[in-house]
Amino acid sequence: MKQVTLSKKLFCRRCGKKLRNGISKYCLSCKKEIEREKRLKLQEKKANSPSVLKKACDILFSQVIRLRDGKCLKCGKTYNLQTAHLINRNNLLYRWDERNAITLCYADHILWAHRNPLEFQFWLNDNYPEKYQFWLTHRHTVNTEPLSYIDIKFKLERRLEELKNQR
Repeated sequence: MKQVTLSKKLFCRRCGKKLRNGISKYCLSCKKEIEREKRLKLQEKKANSPSVLKKACDILFSQVIRLRDGKCLKCGKTYNLQTAHLINRNNLLYRWDERNAITLCYADHILWAHRNPLEFQFWLNDNYPEKYQFWLTHRHTVNTEPLSYIDIKFKLERRLEELKNQR
């Protein structure tokens, strides 16, 4: 029976170090470095993905609105605060627009505003007519332009710093 020998590479393609066996193209340290570089590239790619950037923008926006208002605008509580959007968050054109959000406590946001939207609208009109007018004017506007989440994130970071410096 005839034996077939594989042509063996005796040196690492990356660093030139002599290999122990001719099966691999790279030495062990170069393999580890290549894997580390792949992981870093993947992490960087994920960090700039639209879903990750949207989440980061949402977190920053919530911090901006809660810092801007400082309390629940309905009952005055200063704990369990949430950002309530007037125009649905699915409308990306206004999702991170400060005119489209107010601060409410959990109870007033979830248990009142979401469950009694008409009552919420009347309350908004009576107490914050400029916000109500914004809602009436823009609630049917839809964005047709692509958004730059990186730019939005940058603007929100700047706005958060402004608000922190005002305090």
